[in-house]
Amino acid sequence: MSSILATDNLPFLITFAVTALFGLINCFWGFRIFKVILMFWGFLAGLILGLMAGSALAVSAMISLIMGLIGGFLGIFLVRMLFNAGVAALGGFFGYSVALAILYHRPDLNRWLVIITACLLCGLAALAMKKSILIVITAFSGSWLTVSAGASLILGKPFGQVPLSSPDIPDAWLWISISWAVLGFLGMMVQFMRTGRGHHI
Repeated sequence: MSSILATDNLPFLITFAVTALFGLINCFWGFRIFKVILMFWGFLAGLILGLMAGSALAVSAMISLIMGLIGGFLGIFLVRMLFNAGVAALGGFFGYSVALAILYHRPDLNRWLVIITACLLCGLAALAMKKSILIVITAFSGSWLTVSAGASLILGKPFGQVPLSSPDIPDAWLWISISWAVLGFLGMMVQFMRTGRGHHI
């Protein structure tokens, strides 16, 4: 666990902090500031991909961080140019989270079929019913980011590699799932109460 918190893992610590904060903002205010959030999603996706590329290439921590920042700004550019595609992509991200939950309980299912189906259905739903769907998606995707970042720190694993079981925390998947559901539900209810009927994208 201490390896993740080491000084030479500063880029990953920065990623955890940014991810957790962004997740909370997305969870409780996601729809009202959706266009800004969408750009941040692009930045975060590019940042994480850049850090992963730096890690795969075994470059220094500073070079890895620079690659992450470059990827982040490229992500912002892409979502600004392709707004509807960004909405669909956000729906697809939520579908991916749902697919992972399904596959955990039903590992016998075809992995790629479940992931592709869930991503497509949620992406199309996000385009067809923007307000209601986007409130649900921003609440639960923001909750997932916050819980995943916290679990990564607690379990000492890189973001995106959080184990569903741990010798230190039995039934880790259960606590992660409960935390995700509770925080997501709270965020969803707060957003529905704040937006009312007149607020649209």
